[in-house]
Amino acid sequence: GAVLVVATPEGEVRKPFDVNGFNADQGSDNWQLPDKGFVEVEFADTRVAPSEEKLGDDIMHSLREQLAGNIAAHKKVDVVQAAMGMSQLSFDQMLELLAFIPENETQERVNLVCRCYHRLSGMDDPRKALDVLATEEKSFVEKQLGAASFTFFRNNPTGFHRLDLAQPAQREVLLRLVGLKNAMSDMEEGMVKYYQKRGRGERDVLSLGLSWRNARFNHNPIAFSQSWSVPYGGMFDVDFVDLRRPDHNCAAMSEEEFEEAIMSKWRETSALLGLYTMSPNSKLKLLREVTNSCHVCCDQVARMVKQFSPHTSANTRVEIVVSCWARTVDWHGLANVMLLLTPFEQKVVMNRLGPVNVFDEIMAVGYYELDLQSKTDRFIFQELLHLSTSEPGDNLLHVTFNTLDFTIPLPWLTGEGVPLKGKISFYFVRSAEVQRRIIEQGPYGSTGAGKPPPHSVSAYAEDWWRHYCEEGFTSPTGSDWVYPYRCRRIRHKLAEKFDQIEHCFGRLDHDGSGCLDRREITTGLFELGIWLHPQESRQFLEQLDDDGSGTVSIGEFQKFWTQFAP
Repeated sequence: GAVLVVATPEGEVRKPFDVNGFNADQGSDNWQLPDKGFVEVEFADTRVAPSEEKLGDDIMHSLREQLAGNIAAHKKVDVVQAAMGMSQLSFDQMLELLAFIPENETQERVNLVCRCYHRLSGMDDPRKALDVLATEEKSFVEKQLGAASFTFFRNNPTGFHRLDLAQPAQREVLLRLVGLKNAMSDMEEGMVKYYQKRGRGERDVLSLGLSWRNARFNHNPIAFSQSWSVPYGGMFDVDFVDLRRPDHNCAAMSEEEFEEAIMSKWRETSALLGLYTMSPNSKLKLLREVTNSCHVCCDQVARMVKQFSPHTSANTRVEIVVSCWARTVDWHGLANVMLLLTPFEQKVVMNRLGPVNVFDEIMAVGYYELDLQSKTDRFIFQELLHLSTSEPGDNLLHVTFNTLDFTIPLPWLTGEGVPLKGKISFYFVRSAEVQRRIIEQGPYGSTGAGKPPPHSVSAYAEDWWRHYCEEGFTSPTGSDWVYPYRCRRIRHKLAEKFDQIEHCFGRLDHDGSGCLDRREITTGLFELGIWLHPQESRQFLEQLDDDGSGTVSIGEFQKFWTQFAP
């Protein structure tokens, strides 16, 4: 807020100063300024430009007169920049201005297009504006704009952005991201109010990060401020999350469109060597280009994820999920897509997108390993405690705290007394009746989000998961899914460490006998960061030991390896 500073014989006196009565459009005639002192005020640009905004007729008329005069080409670019300010212009206006710069002034034509590129309104994909340029001009523009300009997409800005602010085009990308964040300020405020009403402890969702995450300026963390003046130099990194979701008018690509736009191109191979013609990075670039103008469904996201190995392409799998997050029509199925990822990949997605965006109370059924010292994990635990006390039935099964069997104390259920550190694990389950009620009416309690939009409820689930779901639902009911899920999670963790079964089996086979006993399995998994409860250890051995010999051969281990493959 503003501060009025007045000098007195005793020194400066600083008082809060109300500027709410000032209206810039009406002037200051009805607003009383003090007779002395000076005002300190933080100015925040919260304006969001309309998508079809363009330069006004008076500005264009003035530009025509000046550019038609006898001034140097580089001065013409400066004149356009000064007239534009922070405004946007249409593609036709850019073409008209470009015509004032002779074709032999290649560099100045390039400079003008670069100045206008990120301010073109009404174009989902401004790269199409480059098609009007000569081949040489287009090449120079692409080089001057830099890769960051072509990885930023207006309709799908979700993703990691590394920007060199000394480059005007990359600084423009950051200004566009700031504008998008301002456009979502009401949504962020709504999320803050929503979680303020939740039980089981206070949640500071803004500090957890909503649309603006992991921001760093010159490698130092920096919090978002609407009054921050974007500098003209330095390196800026941010994970940006588009909070907007597709509405009921949006439809995912048809199977034919999806195949033609993405999958067929991903599968293309060279005739000579039979190798893929597109690298993983090129495939991701194509995906971002397509999702800028098209939407996808969870089944399509899952099929793309399964094209890559978690052992060799974990980053690519993560990027697919991040790139599709805000463009998925049936977004309540994304929790099931996350089941395809290894625990490590899931953590990376959580860090990139944030727990408030990733955790879905509609699809909360699952297994959780949470570190209460982590703000992210603590938020999820608070949410699950809230759900467990709001919903009928026993929701938390097989709870362990610091690897010991544990019963949630009553004070924890009220949000009090939850320790600031410690590791807790459990399965969160729901009955069929609860699942049905949530889909048809929304979450339990007065603080629930309401009935989920019909188009947001997904039909996607992998067959092994769907087996434990009631007809018409894609989240399992009861607890029959618990043990098979645990086996799959073990297999996913092993996939992070080993690409081949022989390497994994050899690591567990401590005595080199060619067979695994229960102790070798339990100890070996523990060394790999997988802790099994004694009962789980017995169940796991029984799962592996087909012939009942008490030990596990490489053949029996192969069956498990294949059955629960990611």
